[in-house]
This record gives sequence, C-alpha cells and structure tokens, in this order.
Amino acid sequence: MTQIANVTKVASAYIMPGQISFKNSLSDTVVYGTDNEYITLSALKFVAGAKGFSGANDAIVNTSLLSLIGQSSPSNAINQKLSVQTSITSADGSVTKKVSEDLKIIGVASTGAGAIVYMNSQLLRDAGATEFGQVKVVAATRNDVTTIRHQIEGLGLTTASPLDTLNQINTIFTIFTFVVAGFGGIGMVIAILGMFNTLTISLLERTSEIGLMITMGARKSDVKRLLIFEALILSIAGGLVGIFFAWFLGQLINFILTHFANRNGVTGTIHAFSVTPMLVAAVIVLTLVVGLIVVFYPARRAAKINPIDALRYE
Repeated sequence: MTQIANVTKVASAYIMPGQISFKNSLSDTVVYGTDNEYITLSALKFVAGAKGFSGANDAIVNTSLLSLIGQSSPSNAINQKLSVQTSITSADGSVTKKVSEDLKIIGVASTGAGAIVYMNSQLLRDAGATEFGQVKVVAATRNDVTTIRHQIEGLGLTTASPLDTLNQINTIFTIFTFVVAGFGGIGMVIAILGMFNTLTISLLERTSEIGLMITMGARKSDVKRLLIFEALILSIAGGLVGIFFAWFLGQLINFILTHFANRNGVTGTIHAFSVTPMLVAAVIVLTLVVGLIVVFYPARRAAKINPIDALRYE
C-alpha cells in the first residue's frame, strides 16, 4: 500500500478478541495491537493520560472498559496494571500461540460502546502475529481517495472512507435544505397573510382615530407613513426573532452532525449551517420589502378615509 501513488501514510493494527485481568476480575475485550501513528489517525477522544505509547508495555483503554472493570474515574486508572490475554490465529482459524502480557494503563479514550484496549503492536509481532485486522491509509488529496480505494479493493480488501460519512451528511443536508425551503415558503405565505390581516384589522379598529387625525390637520401622506412605519417595525422584529431561532437551530444541527462525523472517523467541526452578516442583512432587507408590499393596500385605503364618515364609525 505504501507503493500506491499519492499515499502519504499507512498505519496498521492487529485486531483480536481477548480478555483482561484487573484486580482479580476477568472481562472480555477487543485487543488492538498498534502504534502511535494509527492512534493519531484514529482521532481518539482522550479524557485522561497520554495520547500515545512511550514504552513497550504501555496500554490505552477506553471508558467502556473502565466501566466494565468498575473504574469510574479515568484519571484514577492511569498507571494501574492490567493483564491482557489473547490468541494469535492462522488463516484457517486455528490457534498458533497464546499471548499474555502485563501492561500499564497510560491513557484513557472515549470511543463509544464496547471494551477496547490498545497495546504496542511490537509485542504481538514478536509473538508471531502476521495478519493485520485493519489498515488506515492517508491520501495526498481528497481527489486521490477514489483511485486509491479502487487499487486497494483490487487487492481483495474492503475499504471504508470518512468521505462516505461526509457524503451521507451532504445527502441529509440536501434533503433537509429542500424540506426547510418548503417550510420556509409556507411560513412566508402565512407571515404575509398574518401581517396583512393584522394591519387590516388595526386599520378598521383605528378608523375613528385616523378620521380625527385628518380632521385635526394630518395629511394623507402622514397617515400612510404611520402605517408604513408600524409595518416596518413589525417586519424587522419578526426578522430578528427568526434570525435568532435560525442561529440556535443551526448550532444544534452542527453539533449533532459533528458528533456523528467524529464517531465515523471525520475530524474537525461540521459547519452545515451558519448565520453570516451577509445573511442577516439579506433577511432584514427581505423582511422590509415584504412589509412594504403587505402594507401597500392598508395604507392606500387609510389615506382615502373620509374623515366625516370615519368619525361616525364605531
């Protein structure tokens, strides 16, 4: 695999079923025989201790294993001793050698369900292990991933890539965008009808008030400006509230997508949704335009009110 073009890093791991003995308790676990390069590429989320091996008999365990052996505090587990037993099998499944090593816990990582212990691959290699259970390959660029995967699959191996997770996220995001756009369109129609209804009812309730204003010298343009100003205030308030809830929901979805991606080997933070200054400005402008359109008919109607008839209106 190191000879494949555009491959920059290759890290391997022996993966075997095993058992651990800790303070007279015996528990089943999955044993990873690996090195610091593999641990780094696995992007483990460490909660205590070192993030790599410094000695041949070092071990890194996950929080699920600590819960299994009754250790509630990851920091208290550091430098504790445990015994790991596993078996090296041949291609036909027969056991060729049993391995038992006394290890020291130097790090604790959170990897989800399932008890896992990472030990130095050199110990298993010296014991005669020859078949890796998993290999991580790093491509030079994202565009090289597909070609490299095809070459590795040509060796009779199966592959998985963090890009699969990203593609799933993109698919979910595309579907979600159409759904949100649909709800947004429906919401816009409801908002327009709601504003129109509110302004029309306000005009009917204030007919006498408007007639009195005109009688006292208010111009028709003053009446129009009054209703337009109220409509713009209503539009801006609604736009700002909408921006706040959009930001909050966006941050929540980004957190969920990031957690999902990190559990599938993708490092970094997913920013599927973001509220930019340009977006805020566009929303404010759009709400102002909608407000002006909605208020056009009520303002025009208010300007044509006959003050004599309006003063009689109850």
